[in-house]
Amino acid sequence: MKGYLNALEKLDVQISRELATNLILRSLLDSYNSFIMNYNMHGMDKSITELHGMLKSVKENIYKIKSVLMVQKGISKNGKGKGKVPPKPKDNKAGHKSKGKKKKAPKPKLKQ
Repeated sequence: MKGYLNALEKLDVQISRELATNLILRSLLDSYNSFIMNYNMHGMDKSITELHGMLKSVKENIYKIKSVLMVQKGISKNGKGKGKVPPKPKDNKAGHKSKGKKKKAPKPKLKQ
């Protein structure tokens, strides 16, 4: 982008530094959003060469940080589960819930 601005300058096209800065910032990828917000919030008034140097250092930092995909068991990308999980059975006796323990069947009474 800096090359385009230099070419326009050679053709005697007058572009203000503010317009040139905005053109450069608007042409950046989404991965530079935090840099753009920081630049605008602090009201930085840098030359195009200084902005170019700042962007080169930010680019190195952006690509050093690798994105990690977090995976959870049973959760797909769209937020829906892989399948329905059957509901846990509830024990309605005295308000106690079963904690996964199976009750033993009563022993048959033996006649003698």
